[in-house]
Amino acid sequence: MSPQQTLRGIWRWYWALLVANALDLLLTYVAVQRGLQETNRVLQPILFTPWPIVLKFSALGILAVGLLYVTPTGRRPFRVLRMVRVAGVFYLSVLLFHLLGLAFG
Repeated sequence: MSPQQTLRGIWRWYWALLVANALDLLLTYVAVQRGLQETNRVLQPILFTPWPIVLKFSALGILAVGLLYVTPTGRRPFRVLRMVRVAGVFYLSVLLFHLLGLAFG
C-alpha cells in the first residue's frame, strides 16, 4: 500500500469512526426512549445533558488534530491506519449491538 493510499485509508476510517460515534449516541437515545436501560455506567448520569455530545466530539476533534500532526511527518502511517481502523471496527460493532438490542429488546 502506498503512503498516499494509507493516508486516504486513515481519513476514510476516521470519518467512519465519526459517523459511527454519532449513530451510537443517536441509537442510545432511541433505545432509552423505547424503555431500554443505558448500560454504560459513565454515560447513565449525564445522558440527557449536553456532555455526551461534547465529550464524544471533543475526543474525535483531538484525534483529528493528532492525525493531522502525525500523518504528514510520515511517522508509522500503517500503525496509525491500524489504530483508526480498530477503533472504527469497534464502533461499528457497537452499532450492531445497538441494532440487535433495538430489534430484539
